[in-house]
Amino acid sequence: MLLLGHADESEKIYLAHKDKPWSFGKNFADVIRDDFAEMRKFDIDTPDMKHIEELLANQGPHSSSPSSCIANDPNCAADLTNR
Repeated sequence: MLLLGHADESEKIYLAHKDKPWSFGKNFADVIRDDFAEMRKFDIDTPDMKHIEELLANQGPHSSSPSSCIANDPNCAADLTNR
């Protein structure tokens, strides 16, 4: 989504999941940073990627507030499908 110009939607997803555990002792944010690093090896880089990396580095732990939730996420307090 991010590379297709849907930065706002992507940001909500990245922030909603940033602290979720992933494999190999990493969390979602770690995996995204690793993915972006791999993409840059193939000259895929956008200002939106840099923005997401900055957000992942600067945001506190995941919040269950509606602004950080995505539609149908069972871990969020709000379901954005009704907006």
